[in-house]
Amino acid sequence: MNFLQLTVGLIIGTTSGISFYMRSSEEGKLQTDGIKPGRKTYIVEPLMLPVVLVIALIMTIISGGGSKYSAILAKSVVLTMAISVYHAAILILLPLLRRIISARACAVLWMAPAFLYITLYTTGYEASPLLVITLPKQWLDVYVRVWAAGFAGSMIWQAASHIGYRKSIMKNCEKVADASVLSLWHKESTRHGVKRRIPIFVSQAVSTPLTIGCFDRTMRLILPGDSFTNEELEIIFRHELRHIVRADTRTKLFIGLCAAISWFNPLGWVARRKVADDLELSCDEAVLSGADETTRRLYAELLLKNAGHCRGYTTCLSAAASSLRYRLNKIVNPAKRLKGGAVIGIAMFGLVMSLGTVALADSADTLQALVFSKSPAGLVVDSVSTNYWNTAFPGYRVVNEPDDEALSEYLASLLVKRAYVGTYHLEVGSRQLEVEFSDAAEGHGSGTLRVVLCDGLLFVYHPYDKNGDATFIIEDEIDWDYIESIL
Repeated sequence: MNFLQLTVGLIIGTTSGISFYMRSSEEGKLQTDGIKPGRKTYIVEPLMLPVVLVIALIMTIISGGGSKYSAILAKSVVLTMAISVYHAAILILLPLLRRIISARACAVLWMAPAFLYITLYTTGYEASPLLVITLPKQWLDVYVRVWAAGFAGSMIWQAASHIGYRKSIMKNCEKVADASVLSLWHKESTRHGVKRRIPIFVSQAVSTPLTIGCFDRTMRLILPGDSFTNEELEIIFRHELRHIVRADTRTKLFIGLCAAISWFNPLGWVARRKVADDLELSCDEAVLSGADETTRRLYAELLLKNAGHCRGYTTCLSAAASSLRYRLNKIVNPAKRLKGGAVIGIAMFGLVMSLGTVALADSADTLQALVFSKSPAGLVVDSVSTNYWNTAFPGYRVVNEPDDEALSEYLASLLVKRAYVGTYHLEVGSRQLEVEFSDAAEGHGSGTLRVVLCDGLLFVYHPYDKNGDATFIIEDEIDWDYIESIL
């Protein structure tokens, strides 16, 4: 754990919890009034993380790649591992969470990883990781290629399914021209703050009302060929508009992306289905907030009459029978639950703090082979200093007459693994030894090689290596008593 990561975790956790309450309060206005035009009520833009990752990868390639390319790949691998484990944990805890917190909070919990775009450059391995996974550089490249093939195949399959489904329901559909229906739709759209007029169609290819499209300009509300009363249309419109202002179709796209990222993990695909259930449950909960028994009965009858299924990045009023029974029970027998903002904040904080606990590193070798062999042969110790060394010397101090040869030999003999991701930061208060080497042929101060040693980690600033700064995970136990004896 480092101060920057802790700060980011606290900020994200606190902000997300407060934002959840603010968005919930804003949606509460829909019970009596409306919300501001253009206002969305999601906590974070669902597609922010993948967009930032793609931009980071493009910028890394443009800037020359090399070690930065390996670092961004390794960072992406760690992020995908965190997302996969997090979604598996939520999946296991979901039955308990549904009994304790609101359906809206459960739906938002699935979106917590979308906040990880903030951590792309703010977390590294500044503290000793709990688990180090050794992945030689050549195997990292192989892993990335295999993973990329599976990811691309999964996303192509999802996209093809979505596009094919959209074409099938739009093929013979008819645009709604009934003035009363359009008037009610436009009235509800305005009340929900939807600025763009989303068209309504009737299609015989669907058995339940649904919204298809990830962005306002591509969205279409599709109604089945059945006739509906004004009361039923009002319920349908309010349900689907909740999905729209929450960007739930993009949420489904993000969760589909997460499933593709961990395509080898079956729990990711199970989570994808559970997210769809929670999104529907949260809209049921919102639309029926404060509703009387008559309205709840009408809502339940509407779900039963229009039970069906939808594919792709769509939201629908009534899903398949597998989740319908649970929804009907919650509609007919509502129960008071905690809003869940605090749970969301804790989940966000925990997710951020988990980054850095797992490290990807290259094969182990001595510091001599990985660092000193790539430096000029005439390197000599230029300066030695300690920080937080012991109670007698709690602060920074310069060591005047160390045994340069013994110190150099000890450092060179350390068995280390180079972490693919790491930055030159040290945990405040940790015992540190800093040694600077320079090329004797060029004189002190020329081409300084800096080595900083602390428990479990070693940081190197290497002017002679194109990879530059590097973080190494130490395999050996550091003999601090020996080091003390040669200083």
